[in-house]
Amino acid sequence: MNRDVRLQSKILLSGNITRLFSVSLCSFILRYGTLLLSGWGIYSYYKSPLFFYLLGLYNGYIVYSLSSFAACLLAFLSLLFICGIRTGEYSVYFTRANGGYGRFSSLFRFLNLQKAFRALSLYTQLYVRKTLWLIFFFMPSAICFICIYFLQHNSFMQKGVYVTLMCGAATTITLAVFISRIYILRISASPYYACLNGTSPAEAIKKSIHFTDGSLCDGAVLEYSLSGWLLSCLLVVPAFYAIPYIKLTKAVFITNAVHKKSLSKSSYAINILGLA
Repeated sequence: MNRDVRLQSKILLSGNITRLFSVSLCSFILRYGTLLLSGWGIYSYYKSPLFFYLLGLYNGYIVYSLSSFAACLLAFLSLLFICGIRTGEYSVYFTRANGGYGRFSSLFRFLNLQKAFRALSLYTQLYVRKTLWLIFFFMPSAICFICIYFLQHNSFMQKGVYVTLMCGAATTITLAVFISRIYILRISASPYYACLNGTSPAEAIKKSIHFTDGSLCDGAVLEYSLSGWLLSCLLVVPAFYAIPYIKLTKAVFITNAVHKKSLSKSSYAINILGLA
Protein backbone atom coordinates (compact mmCIF):
# COMPACT_ATOMS: atom_id res chain seq x y z
CA MET A 1 0.00 0.00 0.00
CA ASN A 2 2.75 2.46 0.94
CA ARG A 3 4.54 1.96 -2.37
CA ASP A 4 1.35 2.79 -4.25
CA VAL A 5 0.79 5.84 -2.05
CA ARG A 6 4.27 7.20 -2.75
CA LEU A 7 3.91 6.57 -6.47
CA GLN A 8 0.50 8.22 -6.58
CA SER A 9 1.85 11.20 -4.63
CA LYS A 10 4.68 11.72 -7.10
CA ILE A 11 2.23 11.58 -10.01
CA LEU A 12 -0.12 14.08 -8.37
CA LEU A 13 2.80 16.33 -7.44
CA SER A 14 4.08 16.50 -11.01
CA GLY A 15 3.47 19.98 -12.40
CA ASN A 16 2.04 21.23 -9.09
CA ILE A 17 5.17 21.63 -6.97
CA THR A 18 5.33 25.43 -7.15
CA ARG A 19 1.67 25.96 -6.25
CA LEU A 20 1.65 23.47 -3.36
CA PHE A 21 4.93 24.78 -1.98
CA SER A 22 3.56 28.33 -2.17
CA VAL A 23 0.47 27.22 -0.26
CA SER A 24 2.57 25.63 2.49
CA LEU A 25 4.99 28.56 2.64
CA CYS A 26 2.18 31.10 2.83
CA SER A 27 0.42 29.02 5.48
CA PHE A 28 3.61 28.81 7.53
CA ILE A 29 4.28 32.57 7.31
CA LEU A 30 0.69 33.52 8.13
CA ARG A 31 0.34 31.10 11.06
CA TYR A 32 3.66 31.69 12.76
CA GLY A 33 3.73 35.35 11.77
CA THR A 34 0.36 35.86 13.46
CA LEU A 35 1.56 34.01 16.54
CA LEU A 36 4.75 36.06 16.81
CA LEU A 37 3.03 39.38 16.08
CA SER A 38 0.34 38.71 18.68
CA GLY A 39 2.92 37.81 21.32
CA TRP A 40 5.09 40.79 20.41
CA GLY A 41 2.07 43.14 20.44
CA ILE A 42 0.95 42.01 23.90
CA TYR A 43 4.49 42.20 25.29
CA SER A 44 5.09 45.65 23.75
CA TYR A 45 1.82 46.97 25.17
CA TYR A 46 2.67 45.95 28.73
CA LYS A 47 6.10 47.57 28.35
CA SER A 48 4.82 50.71 26.62
CA PRO A 49 4.48 54.20 28.19
CA LEU A 50 0.76 54.05 27.38
CA PHE A 51 0.20 51.19 29.79
CA PHE A 52 2.03 52.95 32.63
CA TYR A 53 0.20 56.17 31.83
CA LEU A 54 -3.14 54.34 32.14
CA LEU A 55 -2.00 52.82 35.44
CA GLY A 56 -1.31 56.28 36.80
CA LEU A 57 -4.56 57.70 35.48
CA TYR A 58 -7.04 54.93 36.44
CA ASN A 59 -7.42 52.24 39.04
CA GLY A 60 -4.81 49.48 38.61
CA TYR A 61 -7.33 46.63 38.90
CA ILE A 62 -9.47 48.10 36.12
CA VAL A 63 -6.48 48.66 33.82
CA TYR A 64 -5.12 45.15 34.39
CA SER A 65 -8.54 43.56 33.94
CA LEU A 66 -9.30 45.37 30.68
CA SER A 67 -5.77 44.81 29.37
CA SER A 68 -5.95 41.09 30.19
CA PHE A 69 -9.33 40.83 28.50
CA ALA A 70 -7.99 42.56 25.38
CA ALA A 71 -4.93 40.28 25.35
CA CYS A 72 -7.10 37.16 25.69
CA LEU A 73 -9.40 38.40 22.91
CA LEU A 74 -6.42 39.06 20.63
CA ALA A 75 -5.02 35.59 21.39
CA PHE A 76 -8.40 34.00 20.70
CA LEU A 77 -8.82 35.80 17.36
CA SER A 78 -5.25 34.87 16.43
CA LEU A 79 -5.99 31.20 17.16
CA LEU A 80 -9.15 31.40 15.04
CA PHE A 81 -7.11 32.79 12.16
CA ILE A 82 -4.33 30.22 12.57
CA CYS A 83 -6.76 27.28 12.71
CA GLY A 84 -8.67 28.59 9.69
CA ILE A 85 -5.45 28.87 7.66
CA ARG A 86 -4.30 25.43 8.79
CA THR A 87 -7.57 23.82 7.72
CA GLY A 88 -7.40 25.66 4.41
CA GLU A 89 -3.94 24.20 3.79
CA TYR A 90 -5.30 20.73 4.58
CA SER A 91 -8.16 21.27 2.13
CA VAL A 92 -5.74 22.14 -0.70
CA TYR A 93 -3.77 18.92 -0.19
CA PHE A 94 -6.84 16.74 0.29
CA THR A 95 -8.36 18.22 -2.87
CA ARG A 96 -5.21 17.42 -4.82
CA ALA A 97 -5.06 13.93 -3.25
CA ASN A 98 -8.55 13.30 -4.61
CA GLY A 99 -7.46 14.37 -8.10
CA GLY A 100 -8.67 17.98 -7.91
CA TYR A 101 -6.62 21.05 -8.70
CA GLY A 102 -6.25 22.47 -5.19
CA ARG A 103 -6.41 26.19 -5.78
CA PHE A 104 -4.28 28.65 -3.81
CA SER A 105 -7.42 30.59 -2.86
CA SER A 106 -8.70 27.52 -0.94
CA LEU A 107 -6.13 28.40 1.71
CA PHE A 108 -8.48 31.17 2.88
CA ARG A 109 -11.84 29.42 2.55
CA PHE A 110 -12.13 28.65 6.28
CA LEU A 111 -11.57 32.18 7.54
CA ASN A 112 -15.21 33.01 8.24
CA LEU A 113 -16.13 32.99 11.93
CA GLN A 114 -18.20 29.79 11.97
CA LYS A 115 -15.72 27.62 10.07
CA ALA A 116 -12.71 29.03 11.94
CA PHE A 117 -14.40 28.41 15.31
CA ARG A 118 -15.19 24.82 14.26
CA ALA A 119 -11.54 24.34 13.23
CA LEU A 120 -10.34 25.75 16.57
CA SER A 121 -12.67 23.40 18.42
CA LEU A 122 -11.38 20.43 16.40
CA TYR A 123 -7.68 21.18 16.94
CA THR A 124 -8.24 21.84 20.64
CA GLN A 125 -9.85 18.42 21.04
CA LEU A 126 -7.10 16.79 18.97
CA TYR A 127 -4.26 18.35 20.99
CA VAL A 128 -5.92 17.49 24.30
CA ARG A 129 -6.34 13.87 23.16
CA LYS A 130 -2.76 13.69 21.89
CA THR A 131 -1.35 15.17 25.08
CA LEU A 132 -3.27 12.81 27.37
CA TRP A 133 -2.39 9.74 25.32
CA LEU A 134 1.28 10.75 25.09
CA ILE A 135 1.37 11.07 28.88
CA PHE A 136 -0.25 7.64 29.14
CA PHE A 137 2.13 5.95 26.68
CA PHE A 138 5.33 7.52 28.02
CA MET A 139 4.48 7.14 31.71
CA PRO A 140 5.98 3.59 31.97
CA SER A 141 9.22 4.84 30.42
CA ALA A 142 9.35 7.79 32.79
CA ILE A 143 8.77 5.48 35.78
CA CYS A 144 11.58 3.17 34.56
CA PHE A 145 14.08 6.02 34.27
CA ILE A 146 13.07 7.44 37.66
CA CYS A 147 13.57 4.02 39.29
CA ILE A 148 16.94 3.59 37.60
CA TYR A 149 18.03 7.05 38.76
CA PHE A 150 16.88 6.34 42.31
CA LEU A 151 18.58 2.93 42.45
CA GLN A 152 21.80 4.24 40.96
CA HIS A 153 22.12 7.09 43.45
CA ASN A 154 20.83 5.35 46.57
CA SER A 155 22.17 1.80 46.37
CA PHE A 156 24.95 -0.25 44.87
CA MET A 157 24.12 -1.51 41.38
CA GLN A 158 26.28 -3.78 39.27
CA LYS A 159 27.09 -2.64 35.78
CA GLY A 160 25.29 -5.57 34.15
CA VAL A 161 22.09 -4.80 36.06
CA TYR A 162 22.34 -1.13 35.12
CA VAL A 163 22.82 -1.93 31.42
CA THR A 164 19.89 -4.37 31.50
CA LEU A 165 17.60 -1.82 33.11
CA MET A 166 18.66 0.89 30.66
CA CYS A 167 18.01 -1.43 27.69
CA GLY A 168 14.58 -2.22 29.11
CA ALA A 169 13.79 1.47 29.56
CA ALA A 170 15.00 2.23 26.02
CA THR A 171 12.78 -0.56 24.70
CA THR A 172 9.73 0.85 26.48
CA ILE A 173 10.44 4.30 25.06
CA THR A 174 10.77 2.89 21.53
CA LEU A 175 7.47 1.06 21.89
CA ALA A 176 5.88 4.19 23.32
CA VAL A 177 6.99 6.26 20.33
CA PHE A 178 5.69 3.72 17.81
CA ILE A 179 2.38 3.08 19.58
CA SER A 180 1.77 6.79 20.15
CA ARG A 181 2.27 7.43 16.43
CA ILE A 182 -0.26 4.70 15.68
CA TYR A 183 -2.81 6.33 17.96
CA ILE A 184 -2.17 9.78 16.50
CA LEU A 185 -2.78 8.27 13.06
CA ARG A 186 -6.25 7.20 14.27
CA ILE A 187 -7.26 10.86 14.48
CA SER A 188 -5.19 12.06 11.52
CA ALA A 189 -8.19 11.93 9.17
CA SER A 190 -10.13 14.40 11.34
CA PRO A 191 -9.04 17.44 9.25
CA TYR A 192 -10.20 15.53 6.15
CA TYR A 193 -13.74 15.40 7.53
CA ALA A 194 -13.41 18.93 8.92
CA CYS A 195 -12.96 20.13 5.33
CA LEU A 196 -16.44 18.78 4.57
CA ASN A 197 -19.13 21.34 5.29
CA GLY A 198 -21.38 20.55 8.23
CA THR A 199 -19.10 17.98 9.90
CA SER A 200 -18.79 18.70 13.61
CA PRO A 201 -15.41 18.23 15.38
CA ALA A 202 -16.71 15.30 17.46
CA GLU A 203 -18.13 13.59 14.36
CA ALA A 204 -14.89 14.21 12.43
CA ILE A 205 -12.84 12.53 15.16
CA LYS A 206 -15.30 9.64 15.39
CA LYS A 207 -15.20 9.06 11.63
CA SER A 208 -11.42 9.31 11.58
CA ILE A 209 -11.06 6.61 14.25
CA HIS A 210 -13.50 4.33 12.42
CA PHE A 211 -12.21 4.73 8.87
CA THR A 212 -8.47 4.65 9.59
CA ASP A 213 -8.57 1.38 11.54
CA GLY A 214 -6.86 -1.32 9.51
CA SER A 215 -4.28 1.07 8.02
CA LEU A 216 -2.53 2.29 11.16
CA CYS A 217 0.64 0.15 10.98
CA ASP A 218 1.07 1.01 7.30
CA GLY A 219 0.66 4.67 8.19
CA ALA A 220 3.30 4.53 10.93
CA VAL A 221 5.77 2.80 8.60
CA LEU A 222 5.02 5.38 5.89
CA GLU A 223 5.69 8.26 8.28
CA TYR A 224 9.05 6.81 9.36
CA SER A 225 9.96 6.21 5.72
CA LEU A 226 9.52 9.95 5.12
CA SER A 227 12.12 10.83 7.77
CA GLY A 228 14.85 11.24 5.16
CA TRP A 229 12.73 13.69 3.20
CA LEU A 230 11.97 15.56 6.43
CA LEU A 231 15.66 15.91 7.23
CA SER A 232 16.29 17.24 3.72
CA CYS A 233 13.98 20.16 4.55
CA LEU A 234 16.84 21.64 6.59
CA LEU A 235 18.23 22.78 3.23
CA VAL A 236 16.29 25.33 1.17
CA VAL A 237 16.45 23.72 -2.27
CA PRO A 238 15.32 20.16 -1.30
CA ALA A 239 12.55 21.66 0.88
CA PHE A 240 10.96 23.11 -2.27
CA TYR A 241 10.12 19.55 -3.31
CA ALA A 242 10.19 17.67 0.01
CA ILE A 243 7.57 19.73 1.87
CA PRO A 244 4.80 19.36 -0.75
CA TYR A 245 5.75 15.71 -1.26
CA ILE A 246 5.55 14.84 2.44
CA LYS A 247 2.25 16.62 2.98
CA LEU A 248 0.71 15.28 -0.22
CA THR A 249 1.85 11.73 0.62
CA LYS A 250 0.13 11.93 4.00
CA ALA A 251 -3.01 13.36 2.37
CA VAL A 252 -3.04 10.58 -0.23
CA PHE A 253 -2.60 7.93 2.45
CA ILE A 254 -5.49 9.31 4.51
CA THR A 255 -7.69 9.62 1.43
CA ASN A 256 -6.92 6.08 0.28
CA ALA A 257 -7.45 4.65 3.78
CA VAL A 258 -10.81 6.38 4.12
CA HIS A 259 -11.99 5.33 0.67
CA LYS A 260 -10.73 1.77 1.11
CA LYS A 261 -12.65 1.34 4.37
CA SER A 262 -15.77 2.96 2.86
CA LEU A 263 -15.72 0.63 -0.14
CA SER A 264 -15.08 -2.46 1.96
CA LYS A 265 -18.00 -1.53 4.18
CA SER A 266 -20.40 -1.02 1.30
CA SER A 267 -19.50 -4.30 -0.41
CA TYR A 268 -21.85 -6.29 1.81
CA ALA A 269 -25.47 -6.65 0.77
CA ILE A 270 -26.69 -5.98 4.31
CA ASN A 271 -25.06 -2.56 4.22
CA ILE A 272 -26.40 -1.77 0.76
CA LEU A 273 -29.88 -2.39 2.14
CA GLY A 274 -29.07 0.05 4.93
CA LEU A 275 -29.48 -2.48 7.73
CA ALA A 276 -26.00 -1.95 9.18
